[in-house]
Amino acid sequence: MKNVLELLKSALKAEKDALYKYLKFARDTKNISGKDMFIRLAMDEFGHAEIIQKELDHYGECGETVKTEIGSSDIEKLLPHISSALIKGRGDTGLSDLDALRVALDLENDAIKTYGEIYEKAEDTNIKEIAKRLLEMEEAHAELIQAEIDNIKRTGFWFDFEEISLEK
Repeated sequence: MKNVLELLKSALKAEKDALYKYLKFARDTKNISGKDMFIRLAMDEFGHAEIIQKELDHYGECGETVKTEIGSSDIEKLLPHISSALIKGRGDTGLSDLDALRVALDLENDAIKTYGEIYEKAEDTNIKEIAKRLLEMEEAHAELIQAEIDNIKRTGFWFDFEEISLEK
């Protein structure tokens, strides 16, 4: 359990770091839909941090985990309905919005790896459920970010669906 608690502490730090970066990207992004996406991501990361902190606090007080119900995030609810707008320009940081999205995708992939590791190592069913649910949420974030990257790069795909085909 000690190893899993250390992983949870690392995950908490990563969530807080992601929250900070997403707010910074939201501030620096000129496109409104880009700002909104980064703010939604930041809100989710804040929620993830609260869930992890609650679990760590509860375990620290009584040595037991707590069953935590984690509902759908705004991003998970929006994914099937989202319409992506092309993000353009550079923020004050000098990072292009595409670069910011790539950093965001790296953050999400790191979180996916961490929660997968917690899920694999945890013997406690409450910790396993939390890790699985947070993993699903981070995968939804990564899917949204990848769709934005694909849109900017004009790959012809959006959420893994071919947008247009000149073959038909």
